[in-house]
Amino acid sequence: MTYLSFPPRALLGGAIALALIPSAQAESSGFFEDSKTSLTLRNYYFNRDFNDPGASKSKIEEWAQGAILKFSSGFTPGVVGFGLDGIAMFGVKLDSGPQRSGSELLPVHDDGHAADNYGRAGVAAKMRVSDTELMLGELMPDIPLLRYDDGRLLPQTFQGTTLVSRELPGLSLQAGQYTAVSLRNSSDMQDLSAWAAPTVMSDSFNYAGAEYRFNEQQTLIGAWHSQLEDIYQQSYLNLLHKQKFGDWTLGANLGYFIDKDDGSARIGNVQSHTAYGLFSANLGAIPCIWGCRKSAAIPAGCPCMAAVGAPWAMTCSTAISATPMNVPGRLVMTTTSSLSVFPACS
Repeated sequence: MTYLSFPPRALLGGAIALALIPSAQAESSGFFEDSKTSLTLRNYYFNRDFNDPGASKSKIEEWAQGAILKFSSGFTPGVVGFGLDGIAMFGVKLDSGPQRSGSELLPVHDDGHAADNYGRAGVAAKMRVSDTELMLGELMPDIPLLRYDDGRLLPQTFQGTTLVSRELPGLSLQAGQYTAVSLRNSSDMQDLSAWAAPTVMSDSFNYAGAEYRFNEQQTLIGAWHSQLEDIYQQSYLNLLHKQKFGDWTLGANLGYFIDKDDGSARIGNVQSHTAYGLFSANLGAIPCIWGCRKSAAIPAGCPCMAAVGAPWAMTCSTAISATPMNVPGRLVMTTTSSLSVFPACS
């Protein structure tokens, strides 16, 4: 066995260096002093016509009003800071009908009628030591392998725990676990499931990742791994870079996904590898974007579409998007109804 030894002087120097690094907790003003509150009012009209003679409905048409109240506290002073985040949401039906419901703006009863109103509220406790933060409760994740869905009246939320550490300049370490999800048209929490098999449940979505920014914040490299227990595992490598050339800004977003089934493989065999490249050239506010993708996947019906509880693979069958492309590893296809994320299936 080999042991690494450090002279006392080196250990003392390292301790002093860490002590001199300013931390977010050291600069905290207080629980209420750093708190933020926001109210979003969202009026949403949805209309989709069906021209297929075999369609069960001629159209889906609904109108609703939503309100989203968010509160985020600061942290209490001291070496260990404590805080609290909260969210309350409420949606009201303005127009719908049993022959026009199903837009996912509102919950739908068994008789086809949309609910008159619905809502939910949740809190998340948080703790911070130096530049490391732990959160537990109702959360809205936004990482390359899992992003909450905000494509309807009220946003999707998850129940879980996250840990984020930014102790070293440029380096971000993250890990977490989610055990339940509240869908965008739901008032309660439910187990996680895959989009293609909504009746097949998973106990948890687990992930860990690291990102490092350098070169004056112009370059980012990232490595992530996730698991939707007993359904799939996904690994993701990412490189982002921007470079100025006169009035032009050139950018590259490169990524590679490795997907496989997990545990008891409740939705079947999953094996795929996907590489993508997204390249941009901006002149002022005018962007020009070009993307390409190469995937090798098992073609047997592609057992995993985007997951309800955790998006499956963040690559698209099409790289045409109205969504900002500065999100690492996420190419999103815009449909008439929502922003849909599809897997790497040929």
